Amino acid sequence: MIGPARRSTTTRRSTPRADRLAGCWCLPGAICQTPRAWWSQARRDGDDETGMRRKGAEMCWMCDHPEATAEEYLDEVYGIMLMHGWAVQHVECERRPFAYTVGLTRRGLPELVVTGLSPRRGQRLLNIAARRALVGDLLTPGMQTTLPAGPLVETVQVTHPDAHLYCAIAIFGDKVTALQLVWADRRGRWPWAADFDEGRGTQPVLGMRATRRSA
Repeated sequence: MIGPARRSTTTRRSTPRADRLAGCWCLPGAICQTPRAWWSQARRDGDDETGMRRKGAEMCWMCDHPEATAEEYLDEVYGIMLMHGWAVQHVECERRPFAYTVGLTRRGLPELVVTGLSPRRGQRLLNIAARRALVGDLLTPGMQTTLPAGPLVETVQVTHPDAHLYCAIAIFGDKVTALQLVWADRRGRWPWAADFDEGRGTQPVLGMRATRRSA
């Protein structure tokens, strides 16, 4: 087992710009459980933030700490990574949300990415796959597998991790590689098929498919 490493500004290659850390960047245990649309409607109904929280809504760390710096946020991510082995970073966009792990690089493994899923579904899928990877059940490009309580997925090598995995790049630099868990729809169709059912969102594929393998 690799022991904890101290994160410092001297070991990181780059730091995300503060505007890239704006919005909903969520951490395990502090996930945004309610869509932005709900918050917008609650505000239109006249609820203040305290009232919304009484109704059970929960905001992400950056929402709760609007004056925090990118460096402070990365410290939070790093602490979760050391405690649990990885953190899950969710990036909320209206129709193209995505999430990725931060920490598998430290074990010599590719980080994992999903696109087009809700925070809860994305976090659950990544956590399952990360646990499997850490016990030696590795994913490779082109592999198809069904994760427990999850959809059929095919792994795709992410072409440009630095364009998407801002927190991982900030901590580990250009050592970061990534695999996307591309999920099939309920009929087993893939996003590269014309009849793929995307549901409410879209699922961008962040790399080129490899020769398919089955797990």
